[in-house]
Amino acid sequence: MRKRYLFIFVTIFTFSLNAQELLYIDSSMLKTTEQIDTLIGTQIGSCLLIDSIINFALSKNGARYKYGATGPNIFDCSGFMYYVFKKHGITLLRSSRTQYTMGKPVKKEDIRRGDLVFFIRGKGIGHVGLVIEADSANKKYNFIHASTYKTGVKIDALDRSGYEKTYVGARRLIECDEGKAYLVPNQPPVIIENDSLYAILSVFDDVQSTPDTLFSHQPVITYYTVKEGDTLSAISRKYRISVADIKRWNNLRSDMIRVGQKLKIYK
Repeated sequence: MRKRYLFIFVTIFTFSLNAQELLYIDSSMLKTTEQIDTLIGTQIGSCLLIDSIINFALSKNGARYKYGATGPNIFDCSGFMYYVFKKHGITLLRSSRTQYTMGKPVKKEDIRRGDLVFFIRGKGIGHVGLVIEADSANKKYNFIHASTYKTGVKIDALDRSGYEKTYVGARRLIECDEGKAYLVPNQPPVIIENDSLYAILSVFDDVQSTPDTLFSHQPVITYYTVKEGDTLSAISRKYRISVADIKRWNNLRSDMIRVGQKLKIYK
């Protein structure tokens, strides 16, 4: 029995190494159409690669959650995805909202094992998980994710109310065809017509440094000093936020602002 387990372990380990040799792409470099087009049809291994990614993710079930962590045994949600895929030779962008720009969009009814699913946190995309089971006929999808400080890495169902209501969309990074696995070239994310998701419009900004919880647990706060001729409308355009948000964050009852006034901005 021990020999059998050893054989399975060696097989999986060898396959992971082979996957790394087949492809190591830093997706942060793919910013032009020409660069992305060169990836069309790039084979990265067999479809067993998806099974290997899922099994590796499941081996981390129960691991601790910590904001900003990327492993090997402590993760935040996007850090977990980053770590799992990196171990298989695929480098993702670091935050959940920038990971939402990778691969191609997938309709909910077409979700497959190995796809990434994304959720709203606060006022934009702020959470991501990896689909481990997909039953499209019954609309049942299970995913593993680094959830919270309390629960850590765990498995959840997409039809749970908390996730069903905040679900944004799914992305496919790896496509399988006739037993071969291919890296999916990046396609623009689907923009949801919803004022509360204005943040999605700026997913391509500063893709390397966007924190995972930009719109939820630990927002990035800056202070803007009002200058001569400034208006709330002009400031809102500068930061790509709404006038209503500026007023709410600063307890303003009108659009009147004064020179020298400091305004709190949640970027």
